[in-house]
Amino acid sequence: MFGWLKRLFGGGDGGDAYRRLLRAANGDSARAERLIAYELKRDPTLSREAACRSAIERLEYERSR
Repeated sequence: MFGWLKRLFGGGDGGDAYRRLLRAANGDSARAERLIAYELKRDPTLSREAACRSAIERLEYERSR
């Protein structure tokens, strides 16, 4: 029921990577979840943490352009 709260504070899947992604998304948890969903759709074999890392890399790349 409170999975989003656990993830926000590092108690759930993704932990540190999710917090980094949330900061990169300027605190917008809906955006962070959409980015994770996109990465998981691209590669369903990714773990949630790997999807978070991939989403962070994608955000950083897009911002550098």
